[in-house]
Amino acid sequence: MRLNDYETTRQKSAFVRGEERIMTFSNARFLLVTLIAAFAWSGCGSPGGDSMTEDSGAASQDYLNESQEAFDARMEWWRNARFGMFIHWGPYAVPAGEYGGETVRGISEWIMNSAQIPIPEYEEFASRFNPVQFDADEWVRIANDAGMKYIIITSKHHDGFGIWDSEVSDYDIMDTSSFGRDILRELTD
Repeated sequence: MRLNDYETTRQKSAFVRGEERIMTFSNARFLLVTLIAAFAWSGCGSPGGDSMTEDSGAASQDYLNESQEAFDARMEWWRNARFGMFIHWGPYAVPAGEYGGETVRGISEWIMNSAQIPIPEYEEFASRFNPVQFDADEWVRIANDAGMKYIIITSKHHDGFGIWDSEVSDYDIMDTSSFGRDILRELTD
């Protein structure tokens, strides 16, 4: 197994689980994988339960109206973990900050908006997103060697493209991209 000395939980959806669901990488088979927005809204799940695969009911929690104590309890693990890898990755990597022969100022994941790229043209970036040098084992090794405690990846950015095999949309790495590999699956296996 390639995972060592991290704390993690299986995630493909929008919510991070509670501390009781987190395991060290030495015996885990999953990475922390979540949406950026979900991470910001859900923190680190509510305490309780003893099974990583058990549903915590996080989707039904009212995070906007929770008490400060409930928020602090969810955030305790993350605050203690302190150091982790945060990965932004998707079709916006294809133009590499350039569009129409010009450098586009601003953050690369906003290139569609910043450069006013029409949707059909932007969707071509998704079909060309083919990260053949992606190596999940290497990413995990790098994070582990640096002493990181978690990995968060943008599994689906605001452009709607999923880097996993979505059951609800074909606008994902398995159906739109020629890469045809489920990046999240490789990171969590």
